[in-house]
Amino acid sequence: MGLYFRTREINMPAETPRSATLSASRPIQVVCAFYWMALTVGLLLPGNGPIPVGIGWGLPNIDHFAAFVGLACLVRWARWQWRTSTQFLILAAYGLFTEFAQALVPERTTDVFDMLTDVTGIAAGFAVCLGIEKMVARRRESNAH
Repeated sequence: MGLYFRTREINMPAETPRSATLSASRPIQVVCAFYWMALTVGLLLPGNGPIPVGIGWGLPNIDHFAAFVGLACLVRWARWQWRTSTQFLILAAYGLFTEFAQALVPERTTDVFDMLTDVTGIAAGFAVCLGIEKMVARRRESNAH
């Protein structure tokens, strides 16, 4: 028995068949799934992972922040039928899980600051996405009048 997700409806004309509505969100869901898998592999590789030393431009944990902003945006735009709070909790639990799992990986450690950065990145990603969604909705509303 597989795990299935319902997708949110995309605002399309009434004559558009439901199958076309659902298929419109599939590409972003596929991209989201591959990004999530790649992020998991990157976070659980031995050593520093695939990110070369110095990529953080002198800022601590910028790689974690950017990775989780990207994941939050992809999850938000994948149009799964999860409330925003549920999406946030799932991603926060994922971030905490990967940090604790790093303790089991050679040359990796669990870092509280990485956990905080992951959760901050998730919150920032959702804030950016919600802001963009509101801006697009306002623009559509003003164009409709």
